[in-house]
Amino acid sequence: MGIDVHASRVARGALQAIVLRLSDAERKEYFNLHYWRYVETLKEMITWSGKRVLDIGIVPGHMAMALRHLGCEVSGITDDRLLQGMNGRWAAEKIAVSRAIVDKEPLPFPDDSFDGVLFTEVLEHLLYDPRKLVDEIYRVMRPNGELVVSTPNVLRIENKVKVILGRNIYPRHENFYFSDLYRRHNREYTMQELIDLFKPRFVTKKMRYIMMTDFAVPMSDNGKVFDIHEYAEVGKLRGNGYGSRRNLKETAKLFLRLPKVLYPPFRSGLLVSFVSSKSTPQGRETT
Repeated sequence: MGIDVHASRVARGALQAIVLRLSDAERKEYFNLHYWRYVETLKEMITWSGKRVLDIGIVPGHMAMALRHLGCEVSGITDDRLLQGMNGRWAAEKIAVSRAIVDKEPLPFPDDSFDGVLFTEVLEHLLYDPRKLVDEIYRVMRPNGELVVSTPNVLRIENKVKVILGRNIYPRHENFYFSDLYRRHNREYTMQELIDLFKPRFVTKKMRYIMMTDFAVPMSDNGKVFDIHEYAEVGKLRGNGYGSRRNLKETAKLFLRLPKVLYPPFRSGLLVSFVSSKSTPQGRETT
């Protein structure tokens, strides 16, 4: 328990350190929504200080910025569309960002380049077989390197309820088929499927079910994390009922929190830490 509290404190400190460098809109929206997922993910990487890290699917860059604060040398990769308009951030944060469509093209790095790889909230968006990308991640990682993966849990309680009610777990067809196919969730995974996908290249170090956005809280202008009951800014911005009368959908979400707390496999996200099975060649030491 003590180790987990320390890890959480370090992770939250890293996120607090970057919040004032974010735009007002992204701080109140995307950063707020994913804050607790960020915390849970960073807890797996607080020992990465001084290591060379690759962030696959780096945009919007929040995790990479937090890793820089923790003392990591960070490189990122994304596609051309998402590179546009963010060069200023990468330069300011001293993050080298490369371009590739990761499920179609090789990663543009030499073998054994990174001590750690971050691969969060990307897997579900891929259009092509991800096993080729798994091989590429393995190739660019140094022996005994660590990989952290997060992705939605297809067996989350919301999906189970939808099936019971005779509803599809996928969006309506007019909302599913649009021009940018990489923005939608093309395939979600169970925990066992996720672990099996990375075998035998990677050995599972730790696996957890996490509550990704259930306890999202807003950020104030000075970077303070509000208590869960203080929904002032985000409530007004989203108009989703926080701070006023909650609609039926929001009320249902509140009721679903309890089973998620009591039974982790009902939670919305999967978070797995892996270690590369690549061994150090004889006579060579890793740094």
